[in-house]
Amino acid sequence: MSALPLPPDDLSIYRLAHEQWAPILREALHGRNTSPSIDRLGRFLAEHKDIINSGRLNPEFDWRRDLERAELLHESNCSWATHNRGLQSAWISYWNDQGKTATDFTLKITQDGLKYILALHGTSAIAALNALTNGKADQYKAALMTCMFGAVAGIVLLAAGQIILISTLAKLHGTLKSKLLHKTGWRTIASIGKYIERYFSPKIKAADWLIYGSIVWFCLYIATTLLLIAHA
Repeated sequence: MSALPLPPDDLSIYRLAHEQWAPILREALHGRNTSPSIDRLGRFLAEHKDIINSGRLNPEFDWRRDLERAELLHESNCSWATHNRGLQSAWISYWNDQGKTATDFTLKITQDGLKYILALHGTSAIAALNALTNGKADQYKAALMTCMFGAVAGIVLLAAGQIILISTLAKLHGTLKSKLLHKTGWRTIASIGKYIERYFSPKIKAADWLIYGSIVWFCLYIATTLLLIAHA
């Protein structure tokens, strides 16, 4: 072990590297590109290694040990920055994939289900309209009118729910891509779940209420129609 002391803080290469790494680590946590700063610091250490080897520094201090500490710090922080960047990229890919997958899956399931719900309302409306236009069921006119207008209202509920759902999911996917394209720090990544819950979940729930409410509405107006027919 060298008997020479380490250089003082105002001259220490290690101290300077430590100070330069502090803002680099903060930038890395915020998801910003730190490669240029890391490369500059690496060149700085390489240049000082050449200076030390040339013997141009004060021989009263152990510059080699000071440089070894700085290089060890640099290697450790480089490893952390690479690992951090990989984790951030993985989470960004996850949220982008989740947004697209959830949007595509929900739209597919919704559209497939909406066909059958729309068929129920449409069939009810057409059947009631045909009976009214044929004039063979005048005694059931109130019941048929109830069924027809009930079916139209059900279609309106269904359409409103579908419009809200599709527009919300499309905006959600676009917003996720936009946020993660410009802000890739851990604060942004960690806030995505709360952001979705706060801004998009209420609209999606409202759309679900309208869509599934149209099924409940179908049962109500069909039951009312049957009661009116029974008492006609």
